[in-house]
Amino acid sequence: MKMNRYIQLVILILLTLLCIWTIGGFSRPKQNESGYNISVIIRGKMDESWDNLKKGAENAAEDLHVTLRFVAAIEGNTAQEQIDLLYQEAEGTDAILISPVDQTALKNPISDVIHSKIPVILVESGISEKNTFLSIHCDNEALGRGLARSVINYGNQKEEILVLCGDARCTSVADRRK
Repeated sequence: MKMNRYIQLVILILLTLLCIWTIGGFSRPKQNESGYNISVIIRGKMDESWDNLKKGAENAAEDLHVTLRFVAAIEGNTAQEQIDLLYQEAEGTDAILISPVDQTALKNPISDVIHSKIPVILVESGISEKNTFLSIHCDNEALGRGLARSVINYGNQKEEILVLCGDARCTSVADRRK
């Protein structure tokens, strides 16, 4: 009988110590929650066209413990403002994703940032014809051909067709136009 009470007392003390250990946070070391800081500089304003990219990036950032920062132009869709944002974000960030406004105006600033040892990935648009930078985009020429085939096969061929497209300074738009 005394042995049974002794075992109960030891178990009670162990459970109390376990609770104190867990509440005190001594059970495991704290993980570095901050991870990497990544900036995403988009072309134009933050609108529905960027929602899918933003949602996917935020989900990935949460899973990988990355601090993600989306930056958009305030005044408009100008190359100079995007250059200013690029240099501003280059300080204190681990990597930059950018959708360039103007493929020629941003070539040298992006090269400067890459030479300062900050990785830059181009999203949706390249910089020049012989793009040596890492770029993520679809096959824009094939997309344009597919759109043209759809119009020819399923469109009203007796009427005029209006094609609306974005800024031709963006390589993705220029490739789709071709």
